[in-house]
Amino acid sequence: MRILRLVIYPVIFTFILTSGFCQNSILWEVSGNDLPHSSFLLGTLKFIGEKEYILHEKIIDKLKVSSLFAIEDEVNHHAQHELNKAIHFAKGQSLRDVLTTNEYKKVESLFEREFNISGKKFNKKYAKLKPLALSITMTRLALHEDVKF
Repeated sequence: MRILRLVIYPVIFTFILTSGFCQNSILWEVSGNDLPHSSFLLGTLKFIGEKEYILHEKIIDKLKVSSLFAIEDEVNHHAQHELNKAIHFAKGQSLRDVLTTNEYKKVESLFEREFNISGKKFNKKYAKLKPLALSITMTRLALHEDVKF
């Protein structure tokens, strides 16, 4: 019972207070001071699950007509380093080591034909990605997204 009073009640109390105060503060309009048009700032909810996070129709409408969308990203250098290691082959290895020569040539020519990426560039950058990461990269390229390494 003591744990209930010390932990659960403060959490419930905080949730009730913050949900009441934050309901109308997720989307802020920035205007005035000779700005040619309004901008919108979307507040962040860092400790809420994906299922509980609901974007209201007004927010979705503003996002659809936006000419620029930027997000805050918490950079965890260690996690990024680990992810980078996980998606790339070990040093000195590449896609050539897991595909036959014929399969490798097919992938290399696909990149040249579909994405205008030369064989040299493919060998230097893309062939070092493990197959899953390469597949995701192909999807991003097909959507004309900028892919950076």
